Amino acid sequence: MTFSEYFNGLYNPLKNEEKKADFFDKMISHFIDEDACEDCVLLNVDPDTKPRYVKEKKPNPIKADNAKYVYAHRNHNQYASWINDRIADMEAYDVIEKWLIENGLNADDSGEACYKLLTDILFEIGFQNNNEEAIKLPQKEKDSDIAESEWTEHDNALIADFNSDYDEVIQMCIGDRYAQEYLTGRLSKRINTLYNSKWKDKSSEFEDILLKSDILAILGTLQELCDALNPNKDTKPGLSVRMIRMKLRNLYVKLHPTGYIGIYPYEAFIDDWNEGEYF
Repeated sequence: MTFSEYFNGLYNPLKNEEKKADFFDKMISHFIDEDACEDCVLLNVDPDTKPRYVKEKKPNPIKADNAKYVYAHRNHNQYASWINDRIADMEAYDVIEKWLIENGLNADDSGEACYKLLTDILFEIGFQNNNEEAIKLPQKEKDSDIAESEWTEHDNALIADFNSDYDEVIQMCIGDRYAQEYLTGRLSKRINTLYNSKWKDKSSEFEDILLKSDILAILGTLQELCDALNPNKDTKPGLSVRMIRMKLRNLYVKLHPTGYIGIYPYEAFIDDWNEGEYF
């Protein structure tokens, strides 16, 4: 469903004689926190522009950055309550229930369903271009199971523990659904929890200086990716999200030497030469 289709599905039964621009303002301002309204571009554009976003035929698209802002400042309970109050005021229970069911949604709680649907629409507008293709790993060597690393027994035990904690995390970061994983909160929570509860201190226990440097590089790059994906964080210009993910991929290979025997990064990642090398 497009934003325009969503808006008109609610506007017609809930408008209470309001113009589209006025209903648009109320919809957005109730969807986000009150202290976020002042800086919300969608609320501050020219009143003549707002109806263009919601024309039933060929509406103007909402810019991705504006959708990201609204998505980032959403207020679940406030919006769901506003929708339910509107439905009650306009006695539009049956109309909204029918509309939700026709769109495959559970209509037991109309406010909740409308909140979820708008959240999904804004996510699609704001982050659809972040779903880049997966950053591919090179093929593992066949004899990796019998290979031995050059690290000490102490470091081998530590790296096995580190990889057990971080392999899945890094694979999520270089996969094609990294943006969705981040925005659900699961990815950032896992990264922060692992770092603060364990590897902030334990990373200093590695004996091999180069290995310790790679561990610290991975921990820093994971935070760099979280910062780059966070729409609320002002960050200095740096690597693109794709380059950060490539950097994570390259470091992942370096921490699995028995799986990629004899593979130097510039050989494994030759397709990335035109985009730069980060090791």
